[in-house]
Amino acid sequence: MSAIHSALDEMFAVDDSDLSELAADVAELSHVAQMVDVLRSRKTRSLSDRGGHHQLGYSSPTAFLVDQTGMSPGRAKRIISYGNAKEKAPYPHQAWVEGRLSTDQAQHLFRAAEALPDVYPDAEQRLVDIVEGLDSVDTGKAVGYWWQSVDGPGDVDAETRWARRGVSLSRSMGGMRESRRLVDRPSRRSLRSSPRRQRGATPLRRHPHPPATTPRRLGEPVSGLAG
Repeated sequence: MSAIHSALDEMFAVDDSDLSELAADVAELSHVAQMVDVLRSRKTRSLSDRGGHHQLGYSSPTAFLVDQTGMSPGRAKRIISYGNAKEKAPYPHQAWVEGRLSTDQAQHLFRAAEALPDVYPDAEQRLVDIVEGLDSVDTGKAVGYWWQSVDGPGDVDAETRWARRGVSLSRSMGGMRESRRLVDRPSRRSLRSSPRRQRGATPLRRHPHPPATTPRRLGEPVSGLAG
């Protein structure tokens, strides 16, 4: 731990870094902060499994963290849930440990695993593949869509359901991404029952006299462009 403190002291002492160095520091510190979250959750879980909080006079790991670190009870519970996620959500937990998912992204999947233990394991690996390239906001939307598809909309209002469209992305060749439009069950029913769908969409109008064109062989130059 002394090496960590020394490295932090060195970074605090540098105030005249240029913009590129500052940007690199911010990115590196964000990565380090996530590593610290991983390590803290592991050690907190180990302390809990060995009954350390009881031996130290605390009723729970949450009480220990609140008293020893000054953090809020809500944050302490999140740290404890990170440690428990290794068994309940092994795929996103491993992706979080490896840095492929941010802490904020992983939280969405950890909550889903906690709330839907019967159906979550079958979808876990696929969910990680879907959200790995997304940011935290779109990860929440994608997980929310899946949640509704297996558990219904619950208390989610219509505005939130409509705002959660178009967040599914999958990787393809050449660095491109495929986007899918996601619609939950209530919205899908409303689309199916819409008057426009019932009477059929208006067909595209075709030109009554399409202009005559001359077929052109592959590789033949197009005349008139260079003059």
